Amino acid sequence: MILYFLSPQSVLKTSTTIAVTGTAATKIRYSPEKPLTIPAITNAAVAISQMAAIAAYEGDQSCVEEMRVAFQCRRDLIVRLLREVPGLDVNEPEGAFYVFPKCSALFGREYDGGKVIRTASDFAMFLLEVAHVATVGGDAFGAPDCFRMSYATSDANITEALSRIRQALALLG
Repeated sequence: MILYFLSPQSVLKTSTTIAVTGTAATKIRYSPEKPLTIPAITNAAVAISQMAAIAAYEGDQSCVEEMRVAFQCRRDLIVRLLREVPGLDVNEPEGAFYVFPKCSALFGREYDGGKVIRTASDFAMFLLEVAHVATVGGDAFGAPDCFRMSYATSDANITEALSRIRQALALLG
């Protein structure tokens, strides 16, 4: 594994800093006052991910600010649209490209002839089956009352997904 030791007190992940998802490579800025723990330095990124990360970090960085602005706009769009959906409680995410709306107010609701939404995973399945929108129940992330949506997509896809979610929720009993 290749570690970059730069200026103090920062960790940059290729997946979120330069939008190279799935690479599992990390650029670490080391500070003697804050030594690294073993889990922080045992990431076993494959060689191709390491080489991609090096090329990305050593290349022109102007695109990073462009992407940061684009993701901030997408975050603002998805948060605004989710807040318009009755039954969802939405916090503004501060990192990555996921939002975790609370959906527990919809637990106990029925759809499709008697299926009951009892958990966030049930709600995610409802969204997949009825709205054809892929999400993930929050149980896997320690947030059992929430579901996870990615906003690493276009504004048009975000808008369409939220339109479908609103239409599907109108069908709940």
